[in-house]
Order: sequence, then C-alpha cells, then structure tokens
Amino acid sequence: MLSPKEIDALFAAYGLRFVPSYLAEDPADAAAMAATKPMVLRPGAIELCAGLVEDPVFGPLVAFGQGGITVEATNGTSLELPPLNSLLARRLIARTPVGKLLQRDSGKHAANIEAVEQLLIRLGQIAADHPEIRELEINPLIVDATGALALDARVRIAAARSIGAMRLAIALSASPRLRRAAARRNGDSPTSAAP
Repeated sequence: MLSPKEIDALFAAYGLRFVPSYLAEDPADAAAMAATKPMVLRPGAIELCAGLVEDPVFGPLVAFGQGGITVEATNGTSLELPPLNSLLARRLIARTPVGKLLQRDSGKHAANIEAVEQLLIRLGQIAADHPEIRELEINPLIVDATGALALDARVRIAAARSIGAMRLAIALSASPRLRRAAARRNGDSPTSAAP
C-alpha cells in the first residue's frame, strides 16, 4: 500500500486533485497534513468512486460508479479497458446509474462531467505507465461545478506482471491475420504460427 504522501505525489504527477479527508496515523504527519490541507466542504457535490481494478485475464480495468458509503451496497459500477479517450470515458460514465444523474443535473450548479472524464482518462494512463499498481480506489471522489476532487484514495502495489504480453496473446489467438503478421516479424513461416 502506498502512504498518503506517495498517493499525493502520484496524483500530482498526473494532474489529479487530492485532498485526503483523514489525517495520517503518525501524529507528526497529522499535524503537517492538517496545516497544509484545507477542510473540504462542497454542498451539493456528488460522491463518486473511481479507480483501477485488476482482472486476471484482461489486466487493469478503469472502474467508475457511485461513491461514499453506498459503493458497497449498490451494484452501479462499470468497467473499461485502458487506455481511455473522451468517448470511452463518457461511455463508462453513461453506463452507471450515477452517470445518468450527472447528465440529468443541469443549470448553474451542474457537475463538471468533463473533469470526471479527464480523471478517468488519467487513471487509464496511470494503469499503462505503472503496471505495478494492482488496485487504486478513489472514494469518495466529489464532483460539482468547480471540478472533481479526490478526498480519499487507496493504492495497492505488487511486482509488475506482463499484462501486455497477455493482451497480445489474446489478440493473436483471436485473429489469424495477426498471428501471420507476428510470425513474419519474428522470421517464422506463417504456417508455423498456427495455434
């Protein structure tokens, strides 16, 4: 698990806003964090949950859904293979009940959906750049008209697996044309590349 300071550094590197809603366990860290991180109060903000989960076959997946204490009670989370672009991020959001709420909410205090899209795109990039990250959960992620803000996060790391090779193997087994192209690149005859 990464410490709050390490999570803060990771998020800062990807332009994600993180203000932990808790104080560190170490009293010295707690005083420093309390002095540098303001208390966040955003009336009308919607609580979301976003992150990365690891599938044993497909590797890392970007997850999105309702946040706060209801995340465990509801089955409103959707998953998408990274990397994401704006269209894929919008589709990921739209597949959830909370996504429908975000899109329906309009007017002066409408939630900033573009900020959520960018956060999901950046989570996909984190998955691509850091295969050692096995799980990343931002909960709650609050969103309102001013943007998206992570209030709490948990990151689990482990030795990197060869996810890219696994995805390539899946693609090659599904496509004879890709098998022949890979065989030519490797100097094999196309017939020796058959399964």
